[in-house]
Amino acid sequence: MTMTTSPTTIPALDMSAVTLTFPDGAGRVTALDDVELAVAPGEIVAVTGPSGSGKSSLLAVAGGLIRPDSGRVSIATAPGAESGGDLESAAVESAAVESGGVPGDVVELGALSRRQSARVRRDHLGFVFQQSNLVGSLTAIEQLEVTAHLGQHLVLSRGRRRAVHDRARALLTEVGLAEHMHKLPGQLSGGQRQRVNIARSLMNDPALLLVDEPTSALDQQRGSEIIDLLIRMSRTQNAATILVTHDPTHLHRMDAVYDMVDGRLRALSVDEIAAQQHPSAGAARVA
Repeated sequence: MTMTTSPTTIPALDMSAVTLTFPDGAGRVTALDDVELAVAPGEIVAVTGPSGSGKSSLLAVAGGLIRPDSGRVSIATAPGAESGGDLESAAVESAAVESGGVPGDVVELGALSRRQSARVRRDHLGFVFQQSNLVGSLTAIEQLEVTAHLGQHLVLSRGRRRAVHDRARALLTEVGLAEHMHKLPGQLSGGQRQRVNIARSLMNDPALLLVDEPTSALDQQRGSEIIDLLIRMSRTQNAATILVTHDPTHLHRMDAVYDMVDGRLRALSVDEIAAQQHPSAGAARVA
């Protein structure tokens, strides 16, 4: 199950000794407790655990949405010349440059200003939430094009617009929506809207993909199709992926699986993963 990576591979995400607390009356409650996590490019890591255990907090910290109390969170930004091509803009480069390097460097999120952190999220991270959160007045292809144009100059060159359009078409075709790219969200099924959501998250060729319960609103068949799609797209796009899920069905297909309880993250063994997928068999072995 676990993917073998080169010892010299730089993790796309590296979280070291990360602790996050929130006010709770006269005290504080711990959401993340000394979390250690590294995810390599193209690697898919699943995180399971009960509601309220800290999974969403983990994604928020990894995505630079919340700054932890202590610890280090680093993102290896994708080099534009290698991954983004024509889609990379001056704004993409400036996020890494302003934070102390160039595209392809390791950027520590805690050292960024809010503006710099927003640029890194926009240009190097992809988010897939439980709900697709599509703009009702935009077609499927326009959802992707708008994402690529965020933060750009008001007047775009014809070449830039064409590159964005071609990238959007290619992604929608890859997720199986070639015949639906000019439809509005209201004309798409729940599974199709989530496919648009996934394609949109990959529009800027992110180094890191953060996925929060993408199948919670779908039936089993459509949910399985979405997981299949996420695995395939993460591999082909070489995006490090953290998948938060309550569904154990596909855990054996992940490169690593972690369980989170009370803010503590623990890697699961192959036997523990099998026990989650087949609880009765696991109970029998314990007995």
